[in-house]
Amino acid sequence: MLQMLRKILPVLVSAAALFATAPASAEKYAIVIANSDYRVADDVKYAASDADAVTEMLVNVHGVARRNVLRLDNATLGEMRALMGGERGLGRLPGLVRGSKAELFVYFAGHGSREAAADGQSSVPYLLGVDSVPGALEETGFALDQFLGQLRRLKREAMPEGTITVFLESCFSGRSHVGDLIKDRSAPLHGAPVVLSRHLTEVSGDLVVMAAARGDQFAVWDGDHGMSVFTDALVAGMHGEADDPSYSGNGDGQVTARELRDFVDARMARRLASVQPGVVQTPDFVGLADDDVLVEGLAATPRWLTTERRKQRERLRAALLATTDDVAEIDGYLATCVYCPERDPLRARLAEIKRRDAFCADEAPLTEQLASSGTREQITAFLEVATCERGRKQLGERLAALNASASGGAAAAGQPGGSQLAAADTASSQGGENDRQIPAAAALDADAQRDLVVRLQTELQRVGCLKGRADGIWGRQGRRAMTRFLEEIEDDDAGDVEPSEELIELVAGAETGLCEPDQEAAAPSTSTPSRAARQAAPKRQTVAACASGQKRNSRGKCYTPTAPRAARATAPNRPKKASAPTRTRTATQTTPRRSAATTRAPAKKRSGLCAKAFSTVHGTGFTAQCGL
Repeated sequence: MLQMLRKILPVLVSAAALFATAPASAEKYAIVIANSDYRVADDVKYAASDADAVTEMLVNVHGVARRNVLRLDNATLGEMRALMGGERGLGRLPGLVRGSKAELFVYFAGHGSREAAADGQSSVPYLLGVDSVPGALEETGFALDQFLGQLRRLKREAMPEGTITVFLESCFSGRSHVGDLIKDRSAPLHGAPVVLSRHLTEVSGDLVVMAAARGDQFAVWDGDHGMSVFTDALVAGMHGEADDPSYSGNGDGQVTARELRDFVDARMARRLASVQPGVVQTPDFVGLADDDVLVEGLAATPRWLTTERRKQRERLRAALLATTDDVAEIDGYLATCVYCPERDPLRARLAEIKRRDAFCADEAPLTEQLASSGTREQITAFLEVATCERGRKQLGERLAALNASASGGAAAAGQPGGSQLAAADTASSQGGENDRQIPAAAALDADAQRDLVVRLQTELQRVGCLKGRADGIWGRQGRRAMTRFLEEIEDDDAGDVEPSEELIELVAGAETGLCEPDQEAAAPSTSTPSRAARQAAPKRQTVAACASGQKRNSRGKCYTPTAPRAARATAPNRPKKASAPTRTRTATQTTPRRSAATTRAPAKKRSGLCAKAFSTVHGTGFTAQCGL
């Protein structure tokens, strides 16, 4: 044993000398009190989750070691007095904090209230233990003045060069988020509301105090986030969001008192508008100058996991809203979101939905009228101008029924395209532009006809003859596109423009962009080039040959030539089509066939027909728009 002591003694002496000569270093400590389960007053629902978030903030952001964090849950008045002490001493505080340069953080989450002072004019704020009685605070409450006074005494006696920061997640109005503190009756509040900022300035001395609400306000809970509104904003700001330029920070990697105050004010106002509209809650900050740095080295500080999870939840919700037309849902999201990813695209979508709904509201009465009693010409003209998709299917079915009915009536009379159909069309158009509807496509059912038209329109779009959309409605625009295509390929039967499998096959065999103008023709020269320029210009490259079985038209575009009319009449698998009725004012007039060499005249304005279709809703002033 003696030999062992001889070996250990030099080590102990060296260690003692080391501790005796080591310079004092600043230590960081924290006291976290979370009172939630009150015996007389209503419970504070999120006190525990608030305390959890603050503890993580103190450890991860402020560098407090977990072993230096004292956590008290549901502390009674006796436990609070044992911790803080009284007139005779500082209780347990001196044993918790060591070092003259120590930093101490104190967080209290729980009820606060007030009672009238001795003068009967002012009031005294109290912090409540879980066994405190709101109606007898002088006997059962812990006065805020005494609470802060003991901390000032601790700083003066044990840590004169240190700092103490106090966070109060409580209010002193005598009310809580769910009502008065005393259950089943109003709290007996006496004296004027506490002017907390002035009161704290008078009693806090050189402490830093951040309080959740002013004396006449109550602290609000955020059920969506599961925390109190003030603590939620405080923790998020301390984790670096207050320095984010998106929230009025300057992005310099540190959080100042001014940045934190501005961030907390803005974040609380936005959340209050969501969870408690109309309620005002203003935090108080005492003992801080605007330039005081509260957090440094944010680049090395881990982000608050709760923030990242909330951002992800908002991203997911925004992605779902991008697929909905529910204006109320999108409006609600934009009004309550905190981080608001995809805010601008959602705002643009919302504006587009509102614009579309306004147009649909204007078109709805006429859509309903046409669906019940509209003629083929009226429905066709309407669909070429209408923007709302809601009634297109109904009108398409009406149009298909009219076509089938007209086809059946003409066949029963033994006059394919005879006088009965011509007379009906003439009566309905009332002098409008002559327009044919050949029964070849009308004989099909509505779905098959729409599919046939869509396929033909898609091919016409590909070759550049149709600029509109492939909506399954075959009207003037589609016929003009088909006529243009037949002229481009120099077909001798350019009058046959109604949808059929043969026309789809014909257009599918044409070169992409057949109807699009050549670039040289689209940009004509404004001056005649000089002889030298013409000599210096590169020779025209040899145009590649068309595919086998194709020809080239007059503008150099490749196409598959059509068979002569006689050959097409006997071609296999082609349905026999009835001859087209000629809708004219006299029986002796005929429509001249337009040859390939004939220059196609510009499209005539749809003034008469469109004015008839839209006058019931838009009036005669809509006629000018129909001529577009």
